[in-house]
Amino acid sequence: AYTDNVLKQSYTVTLNVTDKSIKEVLSQVLAPFNLTYKIIGDVIVINERTDATVIPGAQELQKQVKVQGKVTDDLNLPLPGVTVKVKGTTIATVTDANGVFNIDAPDDAILVFTYIGFTDKEMAVNGQSSLNVQLVPALTSLNEVVVVGYGTQKRSSVVGAIDQVGAAAYEGKPAVNALQALQGTMPSLIIQQRSLEPGQAPNVNIRGIGTLGNNQPLLVIDGIVNDDFNAINNLNTSDIETFTVLKDAGSAAIYGSRSANGVLLVTTKKGKKNSRATVTYNGLIGTQVPQVNYRPVHSYENAILRNEANVNAGLQPIYSPQQIRDYQAEGDNQWFLDAILQNAMQQNHNVSITGGTEKSTYLVSAGLTDQRNNLVGPGFGARRYNFRVNLTNDIGRLKITSILAYNRTERKEHSFNTGFLIVDAGRTPTYY
Repeated sequence: AYTDNVLKQSYTVTLNVTDKSIKEVLSQVLAPFNLTYKIIGDVIVINERTDATVIPGAQELQKQVKVQGKVTDDLNLPLPGVTVKVKGTTIATVTDANGVFNIDAPDDAILVFTYIGFTDKEMAVNGQSSLNVQLVPALTSLNEVVVVGYGTQKRSSVVGAIDQVGAAAYEGKPAVNALQALQGTMPSLIIQQRSLEPGQAPNVNIRGIGTLGNNQPLLVIDGIVNDDFNAINNLNTSDIETFTVLKDAGSAAIYGSRSANGVLLVTTKKGKKNSRATVTYNGLIGTQVPQVNYRPVHSYENAILRNEANVNAGLQPIYSPQQIRDYQAEGDNQWFLDAILQNAMQQNHNVSITGGTEKSTYLVSAGLTDQRNNLVGPGFGARRYNFRVNLTNDIGRLKITSILAYNRTERKEHSFNTGFLIVDAGRTPTYY
């Protein structure tokens, strides 16, 4: 029972409860509407809550306050799009174009302010209805050291377009060469696999194709310019510390006209000073499964479609009805594309020893990469052996770096163009 002045409007409440008493359910439903109830016999009487009435959940509702404020940066300029969230809840809002926000929060809540490029900040409400917040720029990215030309600089002092990724971005990837590991880790760096044959180098360009000739960037490994960009495929991915891409003319100017298509800088790992010898092993074994995204029609369906094409062109049908019935009764032969493709094993094993003294560091590593071919054939695939020694020595004001690298690649592939093989096998009807 209730009076009209108690329920001035209708409320629709959706509730899902299990194993709760009627009293618990009524308290849960009525508390948000500032209502209370009393059970008298078989009648439930609903009344407005008075100050003397205590309803579970209503006290929490009473403590809500509307908080308004403004978020600015260290120059007192408004910050639009700042996320303002009540800590420990899902209640959140964002600042408008003027940096202003409005949010309902408990009077003892803590508001968390987050914005890209700025340090997160927490502020307690403490019953206040107005809060002004100033966020401080995050200096982490500005203090990051990046490789530029023949040295390093802080990112804050670099004005060119530079991207850099470390080993964490590509470690654990099932990649057999450095470019496969780098794929998808940087914006504007386009890496496209151009062959099914193991050991083949992908196409690489920075910010798209700029010329009708060679579009590959300049490759620099540990400060040494390589005239052959494909030399990067001879590197052991586990030996690489960082990849740095110089995208524009300003950042790549030190290399002159050779850097017209950008520069890819590769820095290999070295030991650490005053560290004990550390042995590291990592390995990967897996199976490559070729993905064929289309299937051929049945042989009798192919005959029907070819007849239809001839009739539409005003020609005679190629196959008689009896031939079509024979194809359907006999079934299909093996599709040639399935016949020339297979699952193939891929494995990668690397072991390294690193360490250093007060004035010297060392890294010694060895690796084996073996990738079998997805095309059926006797021993088709590629196997690469890597060995590297990186030494550094401080002699007075001089720092001497010694690099010894050896690699050997054994590759056996089909004598014919694999693209034509796949196309021809895929379009050969299944009645052949």
